[in-house]
Amino acid sequence: MEAVVCTVVYPSSLMYWRDFLNSLISQDEPTDLVVVHEDINPRLLGLENFRGRTIAVRGTNDGLENRRIMIEAALGECYEWLIFADSDDYFDPARNSVISRLARNCDCVVNDLAIIDRDGQLLRDAQWSGRLGEEKIIDPVFLEDKNIMGLSNTAIKADFLKGISVPSGVLAADWYLFTLAIRKGARALFTSSTRTYYRQHGNNAAGAVDMLSAERVSAAVRVKAAHYRLLPKGLPGVEPRNKYFGQLSGEIDRDPLRLEKYMREMSQVPAEGLYWWENAPFEPKY
Repeated sequence: MEAVVCTVVYPSSLMYWRDFLNSLISQDEPTDLVVVHEDINPRLLGLENFRGRTIAVRGTNDGLENRRIMIEAALGECYEWLIFADSDDYFDPARNSVISRLARNCDCVVNDLAIIDRDGQLLRDAQWSGRLGEEKIIDPVFLEDKNIMGLSNTAIKADFLKGISVPSGVLAADWYLFTLAIRKGARALFTSSTRTYYRQHGNNAAGAVDMLSAERVSAAVRVKAAHYRLLPKGLPGVEPRNKYFGQLSGEIDRDPLRLEKYMREMSQVPAEGLYWWENAPFEPKY
């Protein structure tokens, strides 16, 4: 399997870069590396210590555009698989080999998370396997209302990303990207056999702690309003969600009490191990 790890490094993630790079160097199955760097001298990254080939590309100060550049650079090198990795996280040493093994029978591998704080202290292990088990196929219906496929715990066959462009205005690029890849027919498999150590700090868009706070719920509503508005028209389930979250987002902007009412309706949301964006349910029931 010809694979490349894909990442973006930006000034605020530099403090975590050594942990990130060391965890790639320690992988039991080496790969190449694509790095999009934002206003950073590549000589500061220590890429000469990486075992595989490195492709460093200058980026912009726009996070979404940098992820577009990252994917285009990897696709342009004709790798078979892209392994996504955020530069503020680090990874189980067996991650690459687990992906390689499971890739024989699927098109996309999604691994579980271990939640750590900004200093690397473990907060919660096995974020989702308590609900999903050791392995589970992730189908399009699963992704209609929630996501577990991020740009730090997902690997995918390159062919399924070709022709997909994430439009400006999308607030959860990973959810948008992998929703369309799965709709194209990619067979995605969740595994609990390896981990991404997912660091929690102020720059997390989705996060994994305090998911039911008013701030997190309000943010999830905005993410969903943009997500459904920008997905291609005609996808199953999109239109009613587009209408619902577009209206709800506007109501919350105009009246903060609307958020309190919405949160009182969320009795069916799990207390722990939430998937990304599951903290903003579609038409919640008492």
